[in-house]
Amino acid sequence: MSQDIKTTPLPLADIHLVDAPTYWPLAWGWWLVFVVAVVLIVIAIIRFRKNTRNRAAQRQALQQLDGLNSSNGLTAVNELLRKAALSYFPRDHVAKLSGHNWLAFLDTTQGNSSSFTDLSETWRKGLFSSESLSEEEFRQCHDVARKWLKHALPPAKSNQGVYREKVAGGRMFEFAWPLAFVLLPLPLLVYFFVKPIVRQAPITLPSLPSGLAERQPGTIWRKALMALFWFALVAACARPVWFGDPVDINQNTET
Repeated sequence: MSQDIKTTPLPLADIHLVDAPTYWPLAWGWWLVFVVAVVLIVIAIIRFRKNTRNRAAQRQALQQLDGLNSSNGLTAVNELLRKAALSYFPRDHVAKLSGHNWLAFLDTTQGNSSSFTDLSETWRKGLFSSESLSEEEFRQCHDVARKWLKHALPPAKSNQGVYREKVAGGRMFEFAWPLAFVLLPLPLLVYFFVKPIVRQAPITLPSLPSGLAERQPGTIWRKALMALFWFALVAACARPVWFGDPVDINQNTET
């Protein structure tokens, strides 16, 4: 009786095995990471070279200051500070400073301290008096000069902007790292040039419900909001700086 039973094959689809995941082609996120890393490396190299050039005059001034002693007199130290200031600040402003205004300028450019003005009597004695400074007095002037060369140079954007002519002309806003704006077109490059990765589904269906396979387009407001967020992020990376009102320094000289 069992021989009379016939087996009828069921209409089942073949089994589709899932392919093993591979590293290539890379997902668009990895391409984004690589592009951002390359851009950051380029920016870091440019800033390093610029910082090296900006500190060349500072390093030279510190080396010359280390070679000065009390036998050279305070005049040599003062001339060295003036040459260093002329290398970083507007020449027409620094060249006409003297006396108390010169010492106030040195204090202001290193963070509104009073190191030089506190030693104004000693400084005036070393420059104009026939009596030479003692070793202790020269050491104090030498120390504040070295401190100014190390901390005031090269000047920060906020300090340097006080003495630049463009501040007096009304330009109060700028970006410290404008090269960061090269990242703005990055989402468009990823959108148009990076192909989406299509992975095979582990289960094959004969058909999908209507509308399920269609990709729902994003609304214009969502895209505009994402673009605004990206612009705000890049602008924050560019480090916006707002300069305050220019500082007026009295130009009356002292004898």
